[in-house]
Amino acid sequence: MNNNISNHPKWSKDQKQEYYIPKNAAKLLIGSMPPARICANKFRANDLNFFYGSSDNRFWDILFLITNNPHEKTIRACQKFLDDHQLGLFDVVKRCIHNANKFGNPLASDKSLLSITPIPQEEFLEVLKGIKKIYITGDFVLDLLKIFYAEKVEYNKKEGIIYFSGHEIPFKIITAPTRRNFLKYKNKILEEYTDLIEEI
Repeated sequence: MNNNISNHPKWSKDQKQEYYIPKNAAKLLIGSMPPARICANKFRANDLNFFYGSSDNRFWDILFLITNNPHEKTIRACQKFLDDHQLGLFDVVKRCIHNANKFGNPLASDKSLLSITPIPQEEFLEVLKGIKKIYITGDFVLDLLKIFYAEKVEYNKKEGIIYFSGHEIPFKIITAPTRRNFLKYKNKILEEYTDLIEEI
């Protein structure tokens, strides 16, 4: 099996993470890592070089469907959507290995991520400033937050609260918007992502 190291494509050469956090962001969606081919800049025709831009991901299709957004799926249209809905995007993984299947093809699920290096804790804490609600794409991502940011941040899953530096931020775990999940849990995902863009 060929398990190559993947670097997050939005981790720039000067080692500054290029998150997309609108200046007025009140909500934050936390994910893990793009697929291996996106990390390797191997784009397909329908991919977008932006967060959740893989053609195998239904994130932008779902949000544009919910809002009856007629715009073409472009980076600028996605950025404007985030600005308009006060929503920031953050991925917790800086570098990892995408575990491969027996044919040598990298797997896309979060549970296939190995040897994870997270975004530094101080950057995570900086991103949290001003955020009033957090959404997390699955229990695996919450577990990563608990493992890597336990020194400064506490997580109460039962109450849905994140505590840090005297602040409390409510959070929800929502379904990752993969093609498979959308086919299986369409109604649930539409409800969760409606809340994502409407709640503050």
